[in-house]
Amino acid sequence: MTGTVGAGKSTTIQALSGRLTAAGVSNAAIDADELRLFFPRPPDDPFGVAVGLANAADVAARYLSVGVRVLLIADVVEDAESRAALARAVAPAPLSVVRLDVDEQQLARRLRARESEQTLGWYLERGPVLQAKQRAAALEDVTIAVGQRSPDELAQQIVREFGLLADG
Repeated sequence: MTGTVGAGKSTTIQALSGRLTAAGVSNAAIDADELRLFFPRPPDDPFGVAVGLANAADVAARYLSVGVRVLLIADVVEDAESRAALARAVAPAPLSVVRLDVDEQQLARRLRARESEQTLGWYLERGPVLQAKQRAAALEDVTIAVGQRSPDELAQQIVREFGLLADG
């Protein structure tokens, strides 16, 4: 699950995991932000991407070793290199990328609701730039327009798109 900052990646994978769990589908949800939550980060990797990918590989391998069938990962897939790196991290599981697309006004509202005064400016600037980059790169398998839908409604669409449940 990818999308710009504030698109709803984390809440959507939580809803998707809940939906799959309720249907008895073995799954695990991984929020890549949590795998990069450390300080200090190396000067050449200010977002902690390398450590996050190594952690994702370890966590994915552990989940797969205990029989998890569907891995759900919320992360920013920014370019072909980041998609390939994520695919390597979760191998041998196949990688399908869903990108959440949010209109700019809604994105600003979402960010204002969640960010502090100290971080809001950076996110308001970064969000539209990142989304434009993701749109241009078109690295996703499926694009979902968030609109006014809830994370559960988005999860329901993902279930249908990928046939994750027999009855959708």
